[in-house]
Amino acid sequence: MNINKILAFIGLAFIYSTAQAALNPPTLSSPVNNITIKHFQTVLRVSQYTGAIKYEFQIDTTVNFNSFRLRTLSSQVNNVPYVTTHLLVMNNNYYWRVRVFSATDSSAWTNYRRIATHYKMDNLSPVNASTGSITPLKATPWHIDSAVRYVFKVDTSATFNSSNLFYRSTFSNDFLDTAYFKFGRKIYWQSTAIDADGDTLQWSGTYSYTFFSAPVTSSTSANGASVILNWGNCLSADVVLQLDVSANFNTIDLIEKRLKPGIVKDTNFNLLFGKTYFFRIKAVFDTQESAWSASRSFSTVGGLINLTPANKSNGIILLPVFSWTNINEASFEIQIFRDTFYTDLIADTFLPRKTISCVFNDTLNFSTRYFWRIRAMHAKDTSVWQNLYFDTYLGQVSQTAPANAVKNLDIAVGFQFYDYKWVDRYVLEIDTGKVFGLLPSSYRLTKTVFYDLSSTIKAFDTVLQYGRTYCWRVFAIKDGDTSDFAVTRYFTCKKTPVLIFPNNNYVGIGTYTNALILPIKGSQNVIWQLDTNLNFNSPHMLSGKDSHFLDPFFTTNVSLNFPKDLRFETTYYWRVKCIYAQDSSAWSLPFKFITTQRPWINTPANKSVNVPVAVALIWGVQGSSTDYIYQYQWSTDSNFTGVPIIALPNESSAEANVSNAYNTTYYWRGRALHSKDTSLWSPTASYTSVAAPVIAKVLLYSPINNSINVPISGVNLMWNTVSNATEYEIQVSDDMNFFTILSSGTTANFAVTFTGMQYKKTYYWRVRGKFNNVSGPWSSVWNFRTVVDVTSLNEPDSNGSSLNVYPNPSNGYAILSWNNTGFGETVITVFDLEGKQVMTEKIASIEGLQKQELNTSQLKPGVYIISLSANNQIQRIKLLVQ
Repeated sequence: MNINKILAFIGLAFIYSTAQAALNPPTLSSPVNNITIKHFQTVLRVSQYTGAIKYEFQIDTTVNFNSFRLRTLSSQVNNVPYVTTHLLVMNNNYYWRVRVFSATDSSAWTNYRRIATHYKMDNLSPVNASTGSITPLKATPWHIDSAVRYVFKVDTSATFNSSNLFYRSTFSNDFLDTAYFKFGRKIYWQSTAIDADGDTLQWSGTYSYTFFSAPVTSSTSANGASVILNWGNCLSADVVLQLDVSANFNTIDLIEKRLKPGIVKDTNFNLLFGKTYFFRIKAVFDTQESAWSASRSFSTVGGLINLTPANKSNGIILLPVFSWTNINEASFEIQIFRDTFYTDLIADTFLPRKTISCVFNDTLNFSTRYFWRIRAMHAKDTSVWQNLYFDTYLGQVSQTAPANAVKNLDIAVGFQFYDYKWVDRYVLEIDTGKVFGLLPSSYRLTKTVFYDLSSTIKAFDTVLQYGRTYCWRVFAIKDGDTSDFAVTRYFTCKKTPVLIFPNNNYVGIGTYTNALILPIKGSQNVIWQLDTNLNFNSPHMLSGKDSHFLDPFFTTNVSLNFPKDLRFETTYYWRVKCIYAQDSSAWSLPFKFITTQRPWINTPANKSVNVPVAVALIWGVQGSSTDYIYQYQWSTDSNFTGVPIIALPNESSAEANVSNAYNTTYYWRGRALHSKDTSLWSPTASYTSVAAPVIAKVLLYSPINNSINVPISGVNLMWNTVSNATEYEIQVSDDMNFFTILSSGTTANFAVTFTGMQYKKTYYWRVRGKFNNVSGPWSSVWNFRTVVDVTSLNEPDSNGSSLNVYPNPSNGYAILSWNNTGFGETVITVFDLEGKQVMTEKIASIEGLQKQELNTSQLKPGVYIISLSANNQIQRIKLLVQ
């Protein structure tokens, strides 16, 4: 092999090894680990693996998978993840594992699982020591896909030593012997199994089983002329059923059937009506027959039951519904007669099977007795007639509303009664009183036209009179036949309205209020009276009329509009009555209320302290701001001597904004008025305003005191803020005593720009904090001196410095320029006025004019000294940062 082939082989081996390591082993599924199996074989199964083309299983009796019993099994058919093992040796331990192959790879082996094989057969059925029908003996199945021979040992002796002992060998795990299995015999049996390699199980334990001598019947379910018969399962045997009206099973009505094995019930129709039946069964197996079971009995129905209308019933409607209990497979005949001898026939009807009711739609009369009968029939028998009678309805219509003896009805009354399909028309009568007299009164109403309130209710609406008692009744007419009157009902209409609001003895309602009453349906208007006198006859008596409409907010009440200008703190009585057309109710019992009491103080609360200098005086009185004009007095004098009364604008709330002096006690009160009355003053309240704030002395910081060379174009005057100050007052003068003020003003900021200066002149300035009208102390007086001429701020020092800076003042950056006489290093250092170094930069020097930009955005506003060291020379210049 040449070197190229060797390298190619190594490369392939490396690729295969890498891929093999990447393919995970499958997951073992069943059998579970350490299980003991009762089969000569088992199915090994793993989870499905996506992309697998083969599963390879190994099973061995050692965990090293290296014994002579090692078997390797592959699953390549349909790519299923399972295999069936070869025959396993009984009473042994086996170990199994799996690996999976893809098109280019294979996984490692899984961990192994252990399987133990059993060694002894188990009997499966019938249950040991039980009794029952003839059935196969069944052993536990030990085969999967290999041939397994099962051997059964059967005897009538528990020691298996009688002449009836026999063995049966079969490839099925059960067998049925028609000659040996006999009714009434008790047998004992064992089983074993032998696989294709001759491995033989130990015999099972001994089971016993007794074949019954006769089967057992169970419940019967009779339904009219049919019945469902039930019995215990005879398993492998046929069932012979006998059914007869005689316990000897020997009449011409005997029914006999032979049914297949496994059937446990049978349904029989068309049995004779009113008979007692007996039934029994026996089992037949091949040529054997068991004894007959004990017989059971049941009775068929002699006639129909649950009949309606019930015999001798009364009050039956004119379209009666006849009903009865169904009899399976039977049809029915129903007849109706007018006489007790069943000769005057009205109707004769035959009804098909499964019919349990019918409606008689012909004409019946009120208060009449009718006779009817019914019978059932099927192919083999007809029941006897069942004779009944009923009395029809008297015709009294059922009245539903108004209820009897009800009181306080609205005058709009809705009459309601049940509607009957057989009625041609109704007559409703209404009269005054609790009963109808022999002669109708002048208020008698007779109505024959009604509307349908629902599918079953007729109705009539009318408006009656207040406070009267009415009686009413209804009768029906059908084909000229008139029913009895319904029982008379009576009711009483409302006599007076019921007052709701203001409720009786209400205290503190506003001088303008609405009133609410309970409605009397049918009323058109409400008349009200309002007075300061219970007799409603004083000069202040008020009255009015409102429509009888439900209030849109209080939807169950009627709203009344009282006047808007009632007197303050006055007792009023009110009453109402309702009217409709020419009738009116009686006056209601009067209610009493007292109007708005004395106004109250809200804020500031009485004797409040530390009240802000700007405060709202708020007071209150019962009522709406649209009802009143509000007035107040406010003074440092508790007696309000000569203090004016201040009125607020119309429709304003009771609230007045005032400005207080510091640390001052004030007194105030409020009241309300309208066009006809004025309330009392509220109680006088007092409060003390907050003390004046303490404002600290302002500290100036730019331009620094005694600054020079300040440009005349303008200078930013800056200072530190102090607590409690909301603004600052600034003064600038050309004398230190401020006899002459060049400029002054206030600002909420901490800096101002001062302009309009002259060359080479000294200016003095100071600042103080202010809060409203309170001023703090003046700051110290600082001064600064302007430049000699336009360029004086950047003039070189007397030693011939060429250092210059611009713009000056700086606002974020500054550019330095200077002349160098040679090469080397230039150091730029910036100091504040306290000598603290705040910035430093090192750059290479070039010969001639040199410039360097400085970033001053991080420096606080103020005056700074820039020092430049180059070529063994130090130059300095001032810089103002805004």
